[in-house]
This record gives sequence, C-alpha cells and structure tokens, in this order.
Amino acid sequence: MTKKKKLIRLNEINERSWVEINLSNFSHNLKELKKHMQNKQFFMQIVKADAYGHGALQIANQAIKEGATILGVANVEEASLLRFHNIEHPILILSPSFDFEIEAIISNKLTPSIANLHFAKLLNEHAKEMGIIQSVHIKYDTGMNRNGIRIENALDFYQTIEMLENIKIEGIFSHFSSSEDDKDFTQKQYLLFAEFASKVAQKVRYIHIANSSAIIDNQFELCNLNRIGLLSYGVYSSAQLKNKIDLKPVMTFKSKIAHISTAHKNESVGYNRTHFVDKDSHFAIIPIGYADGYDYLLSDKGLVEINGSVCPVLGKISMDMIAIDINQVDNVKVDDEVILLGGNTTSTKVENLSALFNGSSYELLTQIGKRA
Repeated sequence: MTKKKKLIRLNEINERSWVEINLSNFSHNLKELKKHMQNKQFFMQIVKADAYGHGALQIANQAIKEGATILGVANVEEASLLRFHNIEHPILILSPSFDFEIEAIISNKLTPSIANLHFAKLLNEHAKEMGIIQSVHIKYDTGMNRNGIRIENALDFYQTIEMLENIKIEGIFSHFSSSEDDKDFTQKQYLLFAEFASKVAQKVRYIHIANSSAIIDNQFELCNLNRIGLLSYGVYSSAQLKNKIDLKPVMTFKSKIAHISTAHKNESVGYNRTHFVDKDSHFAIIPIGYADGYDYLLSDKGLVEINGSVCPVLGKISMDMIAIDINQVDNVKVDDEVILLGGNTTSTKVENLSALFNGSSYELLTQIGKRA
C-alpha cells in the first residue's frame, strides 16, 4: 500500500533557503499590464533565463492561461526545455541562433529571429529538405546597436528573405535601448521602425518593439504584439511607474537564522575587518551568501526582514554566510524566518536592493542560485 505524501506547509520547509513564487501575483500583474494595451494587441511572455529566475515552466503555463500568444526565450536550449515539458505554444528565440542549432529549431518547431543572410539561407535549405515552411521573425536595429539589421537596410533585407521559398516571415521587431528613462530616444526608435514597418505591415502577422515598461505611456499604434518581461514579475523598472501601475512582487527569497552571537565594542565582523561595531552588538548568521545569488556588492548595504523588522547586513557577504544586525529586533531565535528579497517590505524589494549598489534588478533576480 502506497503511503500518502505529507503536505508540507511553507512554514515547515526544511531548507537552508528557498524561493516562493506567487502565481496569483503574476496573474494580477499581467491583468494590470493588459489595461495599458490596445484591444488589437497581443502579448509575448518573456521566459528567458528561467523566467528571470521565477521558473520558466510554471510561468509559461500561467502566462498561457492568461492569454499569452507567444513565449520568448533567449536560445534554443531554453526553448527545447519547454518543449521537453510538453509546452506546445509558439516560442520565439530572441537572440541570434547558430548554424548547428538549425536541426533543433526545426525538430522542436521553434521560431528563430534572424538578422543574418547566411543563416537564413541555410535555414531555408534545411526546411526545404524537411518539406516544411519555417516561420521567422526579422530583427531590426533602430539604435540599440546590438544585434539586428540596421534600419536603413531594412527593406532590402526583408525582400531578400521574402524570396526564400521555404521561409515565412511571421514577424518583424526591434528593441528599445532606454524605454525606462529616455522617452525622446524611445520615440525616435519607434518612428524609425514604424517608417519601415508600415511598408510591410499587411504581409506579416506580428509587429513588435515594446517591452513591458514601454507600453505604460505609449500605444505604438502600428504594433500588435508587446513583449512582457520585468513588470510582469512585479518589479518596477523605474520609480516613475509606481503611480501608473499596481504591481505585486512574484518572487520571495527566504532563509532562516542559523546562529546568533555577539560582537563586543570595537570588534570587527566578517572578512577583511570592513565593519566595526561601536558598542556590544547582537548579530545573526544567515546560511546563504553570494554563491546563492545574494550579491556581494550588497556587503554593508543590504537589508533583510526578520520578524517584521528591517535589519542591515554587517560587513562583507561571504560565499555561504551573511551577518545581520539584530539589535533592534526582540525575541530573535535560531530558525526564525528571514526575507532576503521580495515580500511586502519596501526595503527588500528587488528594485530597491539593486539600487543600493547601482546594480540591475534583472541581474539580482536571475542570479538566485540553485541551492535555494
């Protein structure tokens, strides 16, 4: 007789650290973002980098339930993993693909983005051999100066790809470089893209340029697809957006107090003696460090939540441990829960923590380690 598996409550988790993902908050954020879209516009859910550390499979399934038309990934490996887990939804590979990945692209029914004629021709040859029509999106560079066909060569490249018999141009797109903080350049990029896109709009199914930050203040009339990323995970890309959309954090990174001790007046805490206490001070040790994704640059800057109180990081963050000032918290004990990232405290929100060291919210989310 098979024994029933015990249901583990969150407050009974026996782990050194763990990540909680709130899919209800994720759905809430998508609904809020949809309010800023036109009725004719669809959305692509970006699930690259394991959905910014939130779990690509679970986020993809929830996004599909909420109406995502396409899933966006960075490379063939990420897309193939979703296919392995029986995700049959359309998947667009946003980064350039290599020649050796063509077989996997075709066999997994993926849509690559292209900005390379050699790759497009080789893809066409393989598609012809397989007896299929392979869909692609063409990437155009309107000022990001990363990958993509320069916009002044847009029409020539489009017409060349259009002549490939086994290639179907399903979409065209570009990428904003500063949609969070440079409205003028964002508008300039859109106008450059729109000037070209208007010439082929009737031929393609999808036209897209906007990320989630860009759609808050802009409609981008010619586009019918928006790429939804950071904001859907409840992280504000700029402070100005906080009064324009109600977002809820999806990820909470937690641990437990593993040890409590005291440093006496004028003693140092941690590596290299970077932090000295000016009085006898109680501190707690959290059994995670930069190897778990808690950024080293949060040394002497980071803030965590313990029993509802905000507590500062003391000294340097080690590979596997962090010292926390607990002088202002009553009745602290070993095994008490610690919120390192996310939650309801403003101080531990991803965008505020990353701002402490002039870092990136994207980086802080995606580097949460596999030990969690």
